[in-house]
Amino acid sequence: MEWLVATDQPIQALKHPKFKEMIDIASRATDGVTIPGQKSMQASIKQSFYGHLKKLKTQLYGSKVLGEVSMTCDACQAGNTDGYFAVTGHWIEETAPMQ
Repeated sequence: MEWLVATDQPIQALKHPKFKEMIDIASRATDGVTIPGQKSMQASIKQSFYGHLKKLKTQLYGSKVLGEVSMTCDACQAGNTDGYFAVTGHWIEETAPMQ
């Protein structure tokens, strides 16, 4: 409970398969658990982001995308002063349903 409250996690986080996987791995550890540092985690997140970006570019520049890509964005600030910015794109592919 302390982790949920201290990190502002939703109660549904306890049902997430990745949370259960993390707890299972930690419970089997015999020499403790190594928690990645902030710089290491930032590098991992950036690497994942750029991997997804590359995949998206490949998909959008492919021959299956018909016409234009429509984009919209939105920004808001939460009560705790966290800022959020979201970009959404919509397109039609030749052989797939709309995304």
